[in-house]
Amino acid sequence: MKLGTMLDKRFNEVLNKLFTEPVPLRTAFKIKGIIKLVGDEAVKYEEVRKSALNRLGLKNEDGTLKVDDNGNAQFADDNLQEFVKELNDLTSLEVEVAKIKLSEFGDKISLSALDLVILDSLIEEV
Repeated sequence: MKLGTMLDKRFNEVLNKLFTEPVPLRTAFKIKGIIKLVGDEAVKYEEVRKSALNRLGLKNEDGTLKVDDNGNAQFADDNLQEFVKELNDLTSLEVEVAKIKLSEFGDKISLSALDLVILDSLIEEV
């Protein structure tokens, strides 16, 4: 699964919804592991993103990151392009995540077609 998918707000909302659905114990255990992995990867992503901001962003005289009125980091043009490129490369990384077969959900689960589309990279049809 792409790291960018794991960071997507909609993916996390549906994953958390899935966590509250009545599923067999083994499936619940697998979902809990996936949620932990997604959270851990988000923490690592944020650490690396902040590091890139500090490395590539403009600095104030005191060495702190220069931000605009909205709190967004400011960059020289070349550094902004480099920052965007690095983030795009990072979110394109593949992260190994356990798959869940549709049959593992049981009969009582309630997900919409949109939920299944959002979780597509997590679900196997067999």
